[in-house]
Amino acid sequence: MGNWPAIALSISAVLAAAERPAREEPLVEHERFRIEVPAIVLTDVPVRRIVIRAFDASGNPDLSYNGQPLITGIRLAVPQSDDAKLGPFQNGVLELTTDSHAGRKVYISEPEIVVDGGDRKSATLVVPRTFRWLALAPALVALVLCLWPRNFVLAMFVSIWSGLAILDGGNLFHAFVQTIDSFVTFDSGQPGTLGGSHLSILAVMLFFGSLFAVLAAGGGLSGLTDRLAKRANTRERGQLAVLLFGVFTFVDDYAHTLIVGKTLRPLSDRMKISREKLAFLVDTTAAPVAALAILSTWIAAERGTLRATFEDLGIAGSPTATLLASLPYCFYPILMLAFAALVIFLGHDFGPMLRAEGRAATQGHLSRPDLSDPAVLPAVEPDPPGGAKLVRNAAIPLFLLFLLAGVGLWWTGRSELLAQSSAEPGLLDALEHSNPHRVMLFSAFIASIAAVALAVWSRSMSLQQGLSAWVSGLQRMVPAALILVLSWSFQRVCDADHLNTAGFLAEIGQPRVTVEWVPLFAFAAVGLTSAILGSSWAALAMALPTFLSVTHSLLADLNESDPMHPLFLATIGAVIGGAVFGRHCSPISETTIFSSASSSCSHLDHVFTQLPYALTVAGVVAILGYAPVAYGYSPVFLLPIATLVLIVLIQFGGRSAVQEETTASEPASKKATESAEAAGKDGSKRPADARKPAAAGAAQS
Repeated sequence: MGNWPAIALSISAVLAAAERPAREEPLVEHERFRIEVPAIVLTDVPVRRIVIRAFDASGNPDLSYNGQPLITGIRLAVPQSDDAKLGPFQNGVLELTTDSHAGRKVYISEPEIVVDGGDRKSATLVVPRTFRWLALAPALVALVLCLWPRNFVLAMFVSIWSGLAILDGGNLFHAFVQTIDSFVTFDSGQPGTLGGSHLSILAVMLFFGSLFAVLAAGGGLSGLTDRLAKRANTRERGQLAVLLFGVFTFVDDYAHTLIVGKTLRPLSDRMKISREKLAFLVDTTAAPVAALAILSTWIAAERGTLRATFEDLGIAGSPTATLLASLPYCFYPILMLAFAALVIFLGHDFGPMLRAEGRAATQGHLSRPDLSDPAVLPAVEPDPPGGAKLVRNAAIPLFLLFLLAGVGLWWTGRSELLAQSSAEPGLLDALEHSNPHRVMLFSAFIASIAAVALAVWSRSMSLQQGLSAWVSGLQRMVPAALILVLSWSFQRVCDADHLNTAGFLAEIGQPRVTVEWVPLFAFAAVGLTSAILGSSWAALAMALPTFLSVTHSLLADLNESDPMHPLFLATIGAVIGGAVFGRHCSPISETTIFSSASSSCSHLDHVFTQLPYALTVAGVVAILGYAPVAYGYSPVFLLPIATLVLIVLIQFGGRSAVQEETTASEPASKKATESAEAAGKDGSKRPADARKPAAAGAAQS
């Protein structure tokens, strides 16, 4: 009984504790909205995409929110208004995107974005912004370093570094780490990752290197060169052979540059054609031929973009018929092919190409003697074992390569379309949906293995020699692969998710002209964009819908919105021609890199010798092509006149390479002779017969 008081106290303590309210946990107030914007924004340049998401008090997505909060710092421009309402949320998400051909643009107009829903704390996001002209800084750095010290690898690396430094607010050390870790490597977890198509292109280039190394080691290329040399036995005929072979290789421009350069390089070397001229002919017949050929990956892609644009703009008509009708307005591809043929037939060159051709024709130096470019392949192919030169060792693998490529393009496109519909697709439809990178990957690999097997079967070389040649071909393409990876990394720095260089160029290049001058403006704007970005595909995908929507709108105001209107067709031709022109001028274009690699030419030498030719043709296209189109002149009338002007420019503005080199050597010869005679008059003890060889040697040098 003595324990009862203690028990009572314990019970009362428990009851008192139960009566006290439990301590409440502090509520965590989750943010009401989350704002997603690009890493950096250029002032007065539209951003591609802004996403604002709503969340409930528990931090979960609020899918029931369809309100219209007060948002500051974002401006929406549409054709009817420069400051339109942003609109309400849809299922908890407000997505704002820029659509150039629809005229809708999204700007971040303030240093911070504020979203105030009213019911809870507003969301604020500070947006890093920079001066919009800095979008061109990496391209300017690359241009300066390409001019001096003429090192493309250094130029690309420093330009990527400078672009990342701009993105990182000037932090050079962190930008340097990112350059190595994220943009020049294959780190799959980083933003600079190369995509599957990039890896396929790299593998295609390596396998092409293996294929042609085996063809050379097995004597196939030597036999093919001997056969071709019976007809193409002069420098002019050798260049014509490259041009014609390039014209007939029209299916795909990537495959074109690798096949034509590597196949005809032995013939070009034998005819003493400079590597710069070979690379020019290879590059000239790549994109222009593919852009004009009725059956090619270019035409298929253009047709797909045009069909999507017709659907968006509500244009009634056949995209295929419109595209085919626009081909005569592709002035630059047509006149560039004519220019290359005229240079061959007239035998005249000018600018850096004239010096390169003079060096090769008279001195026998196919490349610059002081060249130290790691991307240049060996000048002389290894001799086939035992001196075997069998044409079939090259002809059969090359025929197999073309066969597999043609069938593969049709099969992959057909398979994709049959998976969507049971109707049998047409050839153009199949090409449009084909996978050219994957097709060329398998075609090049199978053809290279077939080349090894054929050479071993014909006893041109042993299996060990064939495998060694196959591996050595891979190794020779590694420097070119490095250049390609750096070019892609540069393009990545300038894309819409980073510096948005294309968006800046599109913003400052908005056509503010009448409909008659849209084609000329489109040619110049697309050419500049393609040259800076190094990608004609990106320029086409962005520019074709934009300029066609502008032309269609202006023609509709005149009640002439016909897809077969000459100005509408001229706009299509101008965009295609501008994309080809920019690719010819860009050192980071894939076909430019492939052309120099397959021709064993210094990459920068190819760029600097081709650039004056591309600018000359572009000037003629602008003055005698799209400017007269504004006044209603037809291509039937303009193309012959432009061709005549090119003939005059080449004939009177250029010179024969042999004559140029001979003229340049005459003063040195005369000076050496006069020096020798002066030495004799000064009482030299040397006999006359000892002085004459010295003078002759000086003249020869």
